[in-house]
Amino acid sequence: MERFFSTHLKNSKISSLIEIGRPWNGIVTGLLGVLGVVLAIGGTMPIEQTSLIFLTFLTAYLGGAIVNDIFDTDVDRVNMPYRPIMQGRVTVKEASVVSGILHIMSLAIAFIVDPKLFGFTILFLILSLCYSMPPIYFVRRGALAQISLALITSVIPIYAGAAVATKNIELPTLTIMQIAAFSALFAFIFLLKDFKDLEGDLEGKKMTVALLAGPELTKKITIIGTIVFFLASLILFNQKINSAWFIGAGITTLLALIMTESEIIKYPEKMFGQARLLLLTYVVLIFLGLQHII
Repeated sequence: MERFFSTHLKNSKISSLIEIGRPWNGIVTGLLGVLGVVLAIGGTMPIEQTSLIFLTFLTAYLGGAIVNDIFDTDVDRVNMPYRPIMQGRVTVKEASVVSGILHIMSLAIAFIVDPKLFGFTILFLILSLCYSMPPIYFVRRGALAQISLALITSVIPIYAGAAVATKNIELPTLTIMQIAAFSALFAFIFLLKDFKDLEGDLEGKKMTVALLAGPELTKKITIIGTIVFFLASLILFNQKINSAWFIGAGITTLLALIMTESEIIKYPEKMFGQARLLLLTYVVLIFLGLQHII
């Protein structure tokens, strides 16, 4: 997916600065903040406040993604030489300035909305920096990469959206279980990311799960984890949705995910892109189900 957008967004400095933040992923993270609202109270929250929650996590993600590119240049030279910094379309100084602005924007928006959202945003930014920056570098520490990524881009946005919507930091047990199951699914699907980066990760001594456990075992772990936590989240979300259509559409999406994951070694970049689109499809299904559209 990064290669596709790099091909179509490299005609100007502005488009390159947009590209470096990976907005296609940031939009999903922002939507998960909105999902937390819908999960907690349905569609009754004012659209202005919901939009600001979306923007908070969108800008926080964009800023964090830029930090990741700044500190991952050693592996990106091999894995993604088409990225803006690698091609000289964006300098490290320019990227740092834009990242700082985006971080400030996310904190400012969160502060305007709600103190709880501000606190969750600070936590998001701290974990995001720990994910990408030395000496902690979660991104280079095996399964800690996927666990921290799930916490940053799934658990925190969903939980924050629900907490702001209900005006309560303590959520019902069912809601917590729904968030946990979905975020675990997120973590397992993002094991697929390692397959397309094996060469550069090995050269940069980035000890990912695929390098530590081997591609075949990692593929099996990914498929088993996907099945377990997709079904768990499907059942838990259906406690609120209560729809045969949701179950049917969810099972269809799961089968497509399994087929995609089974081909990850042969077509790593293509299959990882497909898996992300299928995860987004599942998020849309949850939205529709919670709104009782299906």
